Amino acid sequence: MTSDRSDETRLWRQVVDALPDGVMLVDEEGKALAVNQALEGIAERAEVHGASCCELFGCHHPGGDLEGVCVTQRCLMQGQLSDIRVELPPGRPSTAVWITGTTLEGSPRRVVFRVRSPEGSSAADALGVEPSTGPRLGILSLGRTRLDSPTGPVVGGWLDQRDGQLLKYLVCERHRVVQVDEIADALWPGAEERGPSIVRHHVHGLRKALEPWRRKRTPSSFIVLIPPGGYALDRDLVRVDADVFEQLVSSGLAAEQDRSAEAIENLQRALTWYRGEFLAELPYEVWTLVERERLRDLALRALRALGRLLERRGDVDQAAGYLQQAAKMQPFDTDLERELMALAVRSGRRSVAIRRYAALRIRMLRQFGEEPDFELSDLIRGAAAR
Repeated sequence: MTSDRSDETRLWRQVVDALPDGVMLVDEEGKALAVNQALEGIAERAEVHGASCCELFGCHHPGGDLEGVCVTQRCLMQGQLSDIRVELPPGRPSTAVWITGTTLEGSPRRVVFRVRSPEGSSAADALGVEPSTGPRLGILSLGRTRLDSPTGPVVGGWLDQRDGQLLKYLVCERHRVVQVDEIADALWPGAEERGPSIVRHHVHGLRKALEPWRRKRTPSSFIVLIPPGGYALDRDLVRVDADVFEQLVSSGLAAEQDRSAEAIENLQRALTWYRGEFLAELPYEVWTLVERERLRDLALRALRALGRLLERRGDVDQAAGYLQQAAKMQPFDTDLERELMALAVRSGRRSVAIRRYAALRIRMLRQFGEEPDFELSDLIRGAAAR
């Protein structure tokens, strides 16, 4: 049986190495787990097996095609990555490659990339032909909004203008169908009877910005019309980072009591998605407030749960780090400050607890004219009694 499996492995290796295009299997962090010979030739580096996608393709490199973008994270969020052209870092045999990616479901998740020479392909080809597997749109809404389409990052000033504002409103209301008059009242309240026509005009502009390959009079893949007069994101084709974040937090909290290792992993993964507050560039838009606070509360719950779990595991420094992140988000939360001070006292760092208490007392007096609702001496006595 072992011999048969070894023969199959060798045959599979021969097949993969015979492919003209590069093949690369990576983990969730983008680290290469396996590559074929074609990719080794493209990468031209001995350590390719331990390298990351960011090192090989120049992810996040300032001024590059992937500035601010990681191809692995994009593929994990979208489920797949349709052909994108990437200029390689200097010193490689090829100056550019086309990359296609597919997420392999399972735990842990993996991504397999196909990397090929750009000869015979062009950006016009990619824009003019809808991918056979269907388009995907990834929306990063936590922090400043960014978009990833089948043809790469969506750029342009339109995202900060009316078409972009419409998209952000639909992201905010992504769990339901919104009617034309609702959109008009939220975004253009002074338009009155002209509101519906303004909305339809900007829906057309938004679809054109997101789907430059779409033929006239064909249905939109991303912004769908729900009769008699509603619009919604197609949740099968549009993936929003806030949903990934929420799912991971929920999984982590559900596992907190009896599966602590799984809970810690999911909560830590969730917080990598929380790059900042929801639609951070729109801090004063009333229609963003409920969703922003809901996601912010989820982030706080994740941070506090990690503090509890890591302290229980004996990792006091890391536990304190997560609680401190939560305290920055909630500077007047006395219960949270009490947790941090108690943790410091129990770990023998009374001076840290004293400094935190003094800083909290000053903030409370300046803001509310009140003392904290607990005494530090009570925490010290409570820690001594444990």
